[in-house]
Amino acid sequence: IPKLMLMSLFLTFILTFLLKSTNYQFSTFLEYFFVTTAASICAASYGTMISGCIDSTDLATTIMAPIELVAMIMAGIFYNLRTLTWLTTIFKYLSIFHYPHELLSIIHWSKVQKIECDVKGLPCFESGSEVLEEYGYGEEIGGVVVELVGLTCILYFIGMVGTIRRRIVGSMY
Repeated sequence: IPKLMLMSLFLTFILTFLLKSTNYQFSTFLEYFFVTTAASICAASYGTMISGCIDSTDLATTIMAPIELVAMIMAGIFYNLRTLTWLTTIFKYLSIFHYPHELLSIIHWSKVQKIECDVKGLPCFESGSEVLEEYGYGEEIGGVVVELVGLTCILYFIGMVGTIRRRIVGSMY
């Protein structure tokens, strides 16, 4: 975890310098740092699950590519999640990319009070809250954090069960 936290700290520095804004404070930096650290721990749990359940590295990388593609699509980065059917909404909650994206969006857009719009004839968002509403996000962070921690624990548990299974099967030979 210390290595993950160091890498998250580096990423957080990059994020805050890219999003140079006057309304960011140290508390915002800490919020970004918390989210990037939680996301990296969740990613580590995903890797633990894959390595615990699959023996072959080649097979694992072959399986991971389509899983990660679906997870990226279901994160809401490329696709408006409000337009999903009820059946595909399930995949949103299984995506390791969805929760960090939602948390970072909430942290960023909830601090934007007013958006200037000089374009006539086009609909414009007037505040960050409207942006969050358009993309189907609320402004509450607590529930999303609980869901991210839950997904992380489930992935670690599956990885642990897979590792135990591999040890038992391996000892039979």
